[in-house]
Amino acid sequence: MGIGLFNARLALSEKGFYGMAFLLALFATVAIQKNVRDAGAAH
Repeated sequence: MGIGLFNARLALSEKGFYGMAFLLALFATVAIQKNVRDAGAAH
């Protein structure tokens, strides 16, 4: 993803937007995984 954004012919603001969206999606994935794991352990 990083290499693709670096080589893309986009404005710097667009590259930053897509990069931050990707990082936030990764964070959300980890947060959801931990919540599901903790909810399963509570039962």
